[in-house]
Amino acid sequence: MEHNMLTLDFWQDAVTYEGHTVPTGTLGCNALNISDEVLNALDELCAQLNRFMETLQVGMRGTRNTAAALRRGTS
Repeated sequence: MEHNMLTLDFWQDAVTYEGHTVPTGTLGCNALNISDEVLNALDELCAQLNRFMETLQVGMRGTRNTAAALRRGTS
């Protein structure tokens, strides 16, 4: 009896197959046949969105720090 086995090692945000490690999303994109051209276009769009979201997160951190200081009676 012959057995074929596929072994994928997932660790944090990466997957390793036959000694090659790639980001986990790469495996999904390959499985869904998403082309490099589409990924590049999405990457450009996502970069802008990520910068916007980063700005909001920085603002939220400042808001939490200010609220905590006000509760302690310091500012």
